Amino acid sequence: MRPNRRQFLASATAAAVLPACADDPLDDSGGPTAAPSRDPEPAPWDAPGRWDEASFAWGVRIGDATSDTALVACRSAEPALTLVLMRADGDEWVQERRFHCPAPINGVTQVGLVNLAADAAYSLAFYAADGERRSEVARFRSALGPGGYRVLRFGATSCLGSENPDWESLNHAAAEAFDFFLLLGDTVYADGAYTVEEYRAYWERAFATPSLRSLSNSTSLVATWDDHEVGNNWILGETVTVEQVENATLAFREDVPMQVGPGGSGLWRTLRWGEVLQLFVLDCRGERDVDQIVSPEQLLWLVDALAISTARFKVVLSSVHFTDHSALFGTLFDEDRWQGYPAQRQVALEAALATPGVVFVTGDLHYGGLATVSPPGVDGDDLYEVAAGPSGSFINPIAELFQGDRAQYPVLLGTWSYCLFEADPGTGTLRVAFVDDQGTILADETLTL
Repeated sequence: MRPNRRQFLASATAAAVLPACADDPLDDSGGPTAAPSRDPEPAPWDAPGRWDEASFAWGVRIGDATSDTALVACRSAEPALTLVLMRADGDEWVQERRFHCPAPINGVTQVGLVNLAADAAYSLAFYAADGERRSEVARFRSALGPGGYRVLRFGATSCLGSENPDWESLNHAAAEAFDFFLLLGDTVYADGAYTVEEYRAYWERAFATPSLRSLSNSTSLVATWDDHEVGNNWILGETVTVEQVENATLAFREDVPMQVGPGGSGLWRTLRWGEVLQLFVLDCRGERDVDQIVSPEQLLWLVDALAISTARFKVVLSSVHFTDHSALFGTLFDEDRWQGYPAQRQVALEAALATPGVVFVTGDLHYGGLATVSPPGVDGDDLYEVAAGPSGSFINPIAELFQGDRAQYPVLLGTWSYCLFEADPGTGTLRVAFVDDQGTILADETLTL
């Protein structure tokens, strides 16, 4: 089969991102050589002291890890905390630093870790003033640095609603000790909240849930929001006030630490994992209006950032679907996804088609799936979107009822799940597996990007 333009671009990029000291990129059969896997990590750190569940009921969150920094948050009932940070060294953990934390604000202690080693495993715990009682142990990895090159493993989900309130699939995600984990929105359903205290209560309840707490203790998070972090289908100035959005944003950022992006709402931003992968985190809610799903500033940023990225994989995080779902939904509720904003979608589509290795990862529609963003024969019919989750919200019956052409929809799942990804820059492949509450793999696909 003759390769299409995107496959040609992908092949050229794969050669360009190989590290200078790499072996011959072809295996004995003439095919590409798989990239190395991650080095083994020590057994989980057995921290001294004891977990005080009453004071540290909400776990630890590490957000937006880079090759040398990470943001850490811990909600507790303690007036002062000490952080102990351990780094993996062979098959053991060695103490890297210990320090007194800034005073908590509204019960949350946030710490910015700097001068981390690239692609290193870290464990940490927060201690009360007595030095005995502590949080649960949290583990994460710093991102690959410049030239970093190996297989990356990460997960994703969305829509942690109350229909399936234990979110059991996330326990299986926690056991994977991923490089990072993506939250695609509707992590809380805070409809009806207005004050920061009301929003904060939803986040406290979410991270007190054992499965989400275990997940956040197991890896770093990269998060965006959809509507329910503020209010159902909210639009600033129409259904919610500036004060309400500020309250919701404060509570969100307290419990899910994240970098401030370059403009607009501050939620859209990018994170790089060496030569392998770059994340483009979109805000498809905070700047929405009747004629735009994102601001012109955000759209231009995405176009420019994709164009200059040299990462083998470009993962675009959008809380809402990018796919043209004419075959699945027609135009029903298309104002709540990119399809309802055709001019902006076309600009983003052209940018994605012009660079190899792009994949969209989305949430919102309450089914798991793999689709091409355009139907067969239309530009974008070789560009993929992965719908991750839901882990808890009601299941959209369309996944089971659809009887149309499955060429655009190789996977449609009406089951609670999360997505597991393996990105191999050597072969240029992205594995996408959907894992349910029992840990069963429901579908397992390998994409060549």
